[in-house]
Amino acid sequence: MKKTLSVLLTVVGLYFMWLGLYALVGLILLPFSFAEPYLQLVFLPQLQQPVHGIGN
Repeated sequence: MKKTLSVLLTVVGLYFMWLGLYALVGLILLPFSFAEPYLQLVFLPQLQQPVHGIGN
């Protein structure tokens, strides 16, 4: 019973460690993988609007 518990704890620990690593890598890679669609969604509509205060 004790051996099963320790194996279970090891598996759970490794799972959470992998999950944390995956989350960390995901957070680092997220801005790069979504850079272009994000730029198109956020910056292009703003650039297409007329700039207020310049020549108006």
